[in-house]
Amino acid sequence: MLQTTKCLNGGRLRHNDTCRCDFAFKGSVCESYTRDCKEAKDLVDLETVTYPGTGVLDRFIKPSNALHPFLVRCSLSYRTTTVLIRVQEEDGRSQINWAELGWSAYEAGVGSLAQYNYFIGLRNLHLLLKQAKYRVTLYNAYHHNVNISVQPSFGNVTVADSSHDYALSYSVYTDSSAHNNTALQNFAGVNTPHPFCTDDKQERCTCASKGPGWYSASCTEYSPFAAVAKWPSSSLVPFIIKETQYPFERDGDFY
Repeated sequence: MLQTTKCLNGGRLRHNDTCRCDFAFKGSVCESYTRDCKEAKDLVDLETVTYPGTGVLDRFIKPSNALHPFLVRCSLSYRTTTVLIRVQEEDGRSQINWAELGWSAYEAGVGSLAQYNYFIGLRNLHLLLKQAKYRVTLYNAYHHNVNISVQPSFGNVTVADSSHDYALSYSVYTDSSAHNNTALQNFAGVNTPHPFCTDDKQERCTCASKGPGWYSASCTEYSPFAAVAKWPSSSLVPFIIKETQYPFERDGDFY
């Protein structure tokens, strides 16, 4: 039988003239991007396809209301969509001077996943979280194997649009940490919007001197974008973070 189907974006043609799509693509001829990493992994599971390696893949996704796809890091094991990775040396140096970036950079996104310093941007984060309920469990690793278990989890996370300064809100907060962290407790203002602040845009926030980030009115929170990211900020001697990741996990179906 003559096969007439042409699979796109790396898809492979089956014997029955249908396409088996590569990871993060979907559609009859693999013409569309998936909306997040969980959707991509669920589709892969239906095909019983396995991917060798470390269990992470960097792929483009395209949320429901997005005009253009953007790059994220997908975890195959946890079906999470990682939107921020920051790696810094013991003195706080990294390949990106996060503290000096302005509003436009944070809005559009900056950095490189290949270099382990990357943020998808506020606009893309808003579009990702707008399409379903998501939770994020913050991950911090420290220099010198500092033994602190800090895994705060924020559920039903939303990020508003630009007219509301991409304010971050959440309705569920849990912390598996044995360390008493005042900064986390202060940040756990359920259903209270925390606007994003930068030095060049402080109309609704006076906290930008602590570094770009989301803050409540008390300005007591830690920022992953500070000149030197440290945690726990409530400690007399905060530890310098070696690596920060923000993986988002979708709860339930798309809206």
